[in-house]
Amino acid sequence: MKLTDNVVFLKSRYPFLTNRIDLNGRNDTVEVIETKSGHPTLAASHSGHIDYLHSKYNPVHEAEKFIEQFVDVEHNHVLFYGVGLGYHIESFIKHFPAIPFSIFEPDIEVFRAFISYQNLKKWKMLRHIYVGSDAEQCKASVQDFVNQTDGQVTIITLPSYERVYAAAYKIFSESMQYYLQEARKMFQVRYAFEKKWIINSLDNFKYTVQAGNIFDKKTSFEGKPVLIVAAGPSLVEEIENLKYIKEQKSAYIFAVGSAITPLLNHGIIPDGACTYDPHFHNVNVFKKVIDEKITDIPLIYGSTVGAGTLKDYPGPLLSLFTNKDPIAGMILKKENDKALVKVDDAPSIAVIALQLFSEMRCNPIVLVGQNLGYRNNNYYASGLENVKVLVQSDLDASFQVEDVFGSLIQTDWSLNTMRLEMELHLKKYPDRTFINTTQGGAKIQGTQFMDLSDVIKKYLNEEVVDLKWYANEGPGYDPNYLMERAKFLEEKRVLFVKQIDEVIGIFNDMNRSVNQKNAKKAFKLTQKFDTVFDAFQTNEFYKTVLKPMNMLQLEWLTKQFDAIVHEPDILVKTTKIIEKIGKVVYDIQRDLVMIDPLYLNMQRSLQSALDQKSAMIN
Repeated sequence: MKLTDNVVFLKSRYPFLTNRIDLNGRNDTVEVIETKSGHPTLAASHSGHIDYLHSKYNPVHEAEKFIEQFVDVEHNHVLFYGVGLGYHIESFIKHFPAIPFSIFEPDIEVFRAFISYQNLKKWKMLRHIYVGSDAEQCKASVQDFVNQTDGQVTIITLPSYERVYAAAYKIFSESMQYYLQEARKMFQVRYAFEKKWIINSLDNFKYTVQAGNIFDKKTSFEGKPVLIVAAGPSLVEEIENLKYIKEQKSAYIFAVGSAITPLLNHGIIPDGACTYDPHFHNVNVFKKVIDEKITDIPLIYGSTVGAGTLKDYPGPLLSLFTNKDPIAGMILKKENDKALVKVDDAPSIAVIALQLFSEMRCNPIVLVGQNLGYRNNNYYASGLENVKVLVQSDLDASFQVEDVFGSLIQTDWSLNTMRLEMELHLKKYPDRTFINTTQGGAKIQGTQFMDLSDVIKKYLNEEVVDLKWYANEGPGYDPNYLMERAKFLEEKRVLFVKQIDEVIGIFNDMNRSVNQKNAKKAFKLTQKFDTVFDAFQTNEFYKTVLKPMNMLQLEWLTKQFDAIVHEPDILVKTTKIIEKIGKVVYDIQRDLVMIDPLYLNMQRSLQSALDQKSAMIN
């Protein structure tokens, strides 16, 4: 009956698993063997050799002794690699009934024996099940598991598996190490930026509401060639070709990031520059433009670019929205009712520019100076100040990838992430021609490599550039919609201030009930908290402004809910609510206070834009 019940349970809860493996198949290499203790063990036969996954004498006692080492350790989520017949999992559950756990079994036949012996329905904290030893499937499963958790994972491997399934275990261990490292790196990136994105969006709004939108200029670019020029070490080799293209006006030249400086140093005025870095110091990229008051280089800026970048920029400004700016989508709407076009945030401005010009239907799109790897131990083109200089630790952490000539070059995690992200976006535009002209750069799947001189001969043989493509005809945002949304957002802000004060008041009452050991009062307060906190989370001001600033904490909190909801002791449960949810709420309150002057400035900018629009009409 257990097998039948478990198959029904698995088909209901884990259909992707049951669609992939046969739960009722034959077991040819795994055998259930009775022991003197009355509890069966498992014997696995591989290449004529028999290995026991549990003790041949008393597997339950063995499992209990094994789990003792984990009893005095705090756990957030546990992954059991190797289930056997589940004795060690049963022992763990006795000690930690409220800790969520997942299982990973490399041998399908062992899994069949396992579900014939254990009743999975009684394991209320079981979250994820992974089965199979295929290398690619293992990697995909590990990646899925890491994505589902917050990285705070205890991995408990049944000791026999390191020996019996050594090859599968090696793949699992290496995959887990890799994806946990990737997750930590992405966490660091998001941690560095998630508050900056919103702060910058608010601070830049006075420019954004007045600037033109780059996607309004699509007719100037559609079907025309564009060069995306990055500051890789190969850039200096293309200076003469770039000068020729500029003179002939045979393609648009856009500098991404710090490439603006070497171009200007060689007398090349690009047709535009692109920027999006949320850091405050991003303004230093345009120091030469600002110091020399160069007014004819339009700047396409991500609306979440570092606050200060736009303040002193002397040239025309055109806005570009990414999916990291929820405020623009909340407040702005085009007068022609066209939806605001957004691009995906990316690890480099080159990837942003690639999306932009692909959406503008430029063709061909040519990459210049996009090395995505080291060249002669250089990271950037020569002539740049205050840029990254490679040290020994960088070289030690580097690894090799294929270059455009089929050889190998050194790269690092950051550059390789840019390349992989670029390749993902290239797949979206199969009807476009993408050319990589970077001498000695990393090979980019989805592009063809050509010398820039050959690109000139084949594709750039007529004048196509409109020198005044950036002429500003106004931002074209609907003033009535602006006014309505500004009023709506302010109403929700006022309401949210009251809601967060109410939540914090409940926390204070909860704390008193715990100190007084008043379980009855604590229970009533948790019920009241659920209602108030639900309303708190549906507030549009919170969802648009404050929630994006705290996504990492909120994702972490979501993964703590298991431990909170399933806590049987009401006073302990109340304490967990105060400690875990309270921490996040207090951080949100601090953000609310911190952004208040920026938000008020944004509202004033909206009113100023509306007043100007009204004056023009009258």
